[in-house]
Amino acid sequence: MNIANFATRFSARNADLIRIVELYKLDVCGKDSFFKAHKDTPRHETMFESLVAIFPTQHEGGEFVLREGDREWSLDSAKMLSECPHQPYVGYVSFFSDVEHGVREVTSGYRFTLTYNLYFIPENQAPIGTASAPAPYEESPAAPLYTLLTDPTVLPKGGYLAFGLRSYHPIRKETNVTNYKSCGKAVSLTQ
Repeated sequence: MNIANFATRFSARNADLIRIVELYKLDVCGKDSFFKAHKDTPRHETMFESLVAIFPTQHEGGEFVLREGDREWSLDSAKMLSECPHQPYVGYVSFFSDVEHGVREVTSGYRFTLTYNLYFIPENQAPIGTASAPAPYEESPAAPLYTLLTDPTVLPKGGYLAFGLRSYHPIRKETNVTNYKSCGKAVSLTQ
């Protein structure tokens, strides 16, 4: 394979992402190759997501499949490539570590991917942020939850207040989450 047809100029180090992005593996799937559905094992307590870059190599099959509960999504990079044969591109998919995913059987050609692990950066180590306002779903629930819990009309005779979490992020009991308070939804709920 000619490296000019497969080289990427992306560099996590040059993009100042080296502290939050780790190249995990290169996968080359040929005919009859597949990955059984599985969930990733976080490599560190601050790992929260995986990113898979799918390179534009000629192949058939090999759809990337994500499953959560009874819902399923697939990314068919072979089909995308056949629809745009003169437009090179890199497909990518990013997902929480606890989402089940797999690759269907490659029926011909070779499917090349790079997988990256994504990590939270403690707030005190984060690079200078942008000046954008958070979307409503990104705001911390701490203030509304405090208001709710201090309202004497809510559960006046006691009771339980519960809410479900959608994603699992492995944070040990002894971890000081204060430095991660603005990193993501799972951590903000622990404050």
